[in-house]
Amino acid sequence: MKVILTHEVTGLGTAGDVVDVKDGYARNFLFRRGLATAWTKGGQKQVDAIAKGREVREVKSLEEATARWSSVSRRRPRGPPSPGPRGADAQAPGGSPWT
Repeated sequence: MKVILTHEVTGLGTAGDVVDVKDGYARNFLFRRGLATAWTKGGQKQVDAIAKGREVREVKSLEEATARWSSVSRRRPRGPPSPGPRGADAQAPGGSPWT
């Protein structure tokens, strides 16, 4: 029986994959847990649309990631934060001076 996975199933595939499994496994495990739906022609069209959308987002994500990386890499690296104007032993705001 062909099924369309709606979630990742270890050893079987990821969401959107069309896999062929035994009828009992599909009925008793995958369908009852909401991990898959039965394969149909209409379902296959949805899978194709989802796959195309993922492909577009991946390319877009890669371009955005490259652009962000280039803007981040141009910044000057920072050192560790300074202790502040009063030094490291200064009292914390709202703290008691008697501790």
